[in-house]
Amino acid sequence: GEPYCGSTRAIANRTIQNERKGVNFYGAFEYRFSGTLSWFADVQAGRQTVRLLTGTNGNDVNSDHMGWQFQDPNATDSNDGMFYNANTGHYEVWTREFTPEEVGGLRNRMNTTVEKTFALTTGFKGMIGENWDWELSWNHSQYSASVGMPRINAEAANTWFLGPRLGYDADGYAIYAPDPNKLFTPLTPDQFAAIGAMSVFHPKAQNDNLSFMVNTPALFTLPAGDVGFAGVIEYGSQSYRINPDPLALTDTAYYGPRYGDGHGNRDHWDVAGELRLPLFSSLQASLAGRYDQYSYGGKNPGKFTWSAGMEWRPVDSLLLRGSYGTGFRAPEMHYLFAGNDYYRRTSTDYFQCRTDDPSLSNDECWDDGSWDIATRDVYSGNRNLEVETSRSGTVGFVWSPTPNFDLAIDYYNIHIANQVQTQSRDLLLITDADCRLGVTDTGAPVDITTPTCVDAMARVVRNGAGEITSVLFGPINIAREQTSGIDLTANYRLETASIGTLRFS
Repeated sequence: GEPYCGSTRAIANRTIQNERKGVNFYGAFEYRFSGTLSWFADVQAGRQTVRLLTGTNGNDVNSDHMGWQFQDPNATDSNDGMFYNANTGHYEVWTREFTPEEVGGLRNRMNTTVEKTFALTTGFKGMIGENWDWELSWNHSQYSASVGMPRINAEAANTWFLGPRLGYDADGYAIYAPDPNKLFTPLTPDQFAAIGAMSVFHPKAQNDNLSFMVNTPALFTLPAGDVGFAGVIEYGSQSYRINPDPLALTDTAYYGPRYGDGHGNRDHWDVAGELRLPLFSSLQASLAGRYDQYSYGGKNPGKFTWSAGMEWRPVDSLLLRGSYGTGFRAPEMHYLFAGNDYYRRTSTDYFQCRTDDPSLSNDECWDDGSWDIATRDVYSGNRNLEVETSRSGTVGFVWSPTPNFDLAIDYYNIHIANQVQTQSRDLLLITDADCRLGVTDTGAPVDITTPTCVDAMARVVRNGAGEITSVLFGPINIAREQTSGIDLTANYRLETASIGTLRFS
């Protein structure tokens, strides 16, 4: 037959900036019953439509074009994408890119998202006696969207380009007798509409929080002045749901990636207090403490955190300051509750590579490519994630020798532990090889009974022939981060008679 060639770059269209149209409303209301009691409400509502061009083509969801490749709904991973051509007697892979003219214009292949947001904070605030302020408030916020992604109906496209399936051969490959003219004849927009589809997701998220806060500038009095106090107690709940297109959760409905689901909810409560302490006329201290606890899936992670700070002014022009505190952060909801998300990837079988040639390093196995295999990898959430923790300290000074000049220098140091990161697929494959072989590629011994080995070998799934079929990965508490630095800020103000005030910073 005639030789044909094509390029996925020849029709590479992409939006540089997303199209965005929207409207937002905000209102603040207050009604005063008396000088010591009032009702308030803040309301926000918005609607936005966003359109953009991204890829929906097979493995590369960030490609610039739309395409189709034969995808057998009944195939195993080893022969997916290939069929037996009864007309030529060959095993073949057919693929097709679609031009904007076939699709009916670029707008027909744009991802379109319609977002709706609403937030309400309302409550009462007032005073008790002369020194106590209080506030009781409820906050509700919600997000919902309709996310439309253009896809290719796999079975309809298979039938259009290849005709009816004639059965399967002895090796399990689908048999077709296709007409090549169908593959190379441009489609009309109506013909494309018969194989195109719009996959629509309806994600939702909601937060509710009830809080009661009190504060006073004079809880009690020290020789150097009044002690200020603020306290709060809160209770809230969070929920989210992706609500995907059910067909997008299957392997066979659409050409390209299979998407995942996710939904969950959790409750949260906390109590916190803060003191402002004038220890001496030139020395101020602050002390704060807080306890948070979450509840979801039978787990109740909680943590007490605190912070303290000092400010000392030995002379009017110099302020010395320092602080230390701890913190914690609960895992993001989708890290906890994500359902299975599927990826077609290429994986390197380091175990087989280093078994065949023990002299090769992991890098050499990866570079060679002979031990690469197509896998169907699965990402899923992890409800056993621990909370992230942190500690931070600062020390510095502010110097203002004149009313028109000030200089601030602060050193900070932050440590974050137990950070959540998604596992590296390649590291799991390397660890699987190390554990099975009992040695790393540099010769260091490895104990196959360690929890790391047990976990990695369970995540690298192999069939009866020992071939990798999938890698199971997800988020785990593995990362640590340390950040330190110096912040320097200087400001100078120059008053002039003719042109006013000049400010330099």
